[in-house]
Amino acid sequence: MPVRLLPPYSPDFNLIEDVFSVGSSWLRRHVTPEQFNEWPFLCIALMLSSILSAMCRASVKAAVRNYTLYLQPHVSDALPTAFARYRERSTAAVCHCSH
Repeated sequence: MPVRLLPPYSPDFNLIEDVFSVGSSWLRRHVTPEQFNEWPFLCIALMLSSILSAMCRASVKAAVRNYTLYLQPHVSDALPTAFARYRERSTAAVCHCSH
């Protein structure tokens, strides 16, 4: 069984990266730097309240999909195994016929 190690840091598998991305774009669109400097906690609370549960579900689905794709064996990794199985079956068939 092949073991695939995850990279030391992968933003594709880190859901907080999606929250930061959505949050920072929301802040850039809806809050001026002066407002943020004067009321930082209020601005962050408003930003967090704009993140909907549907957005969270979509982020989790995307992370699971990325993780699943990462774990799938590459075709180049699977070919030697497939050829080895084919060779074993062919050899076994020939051996059974010769006995």
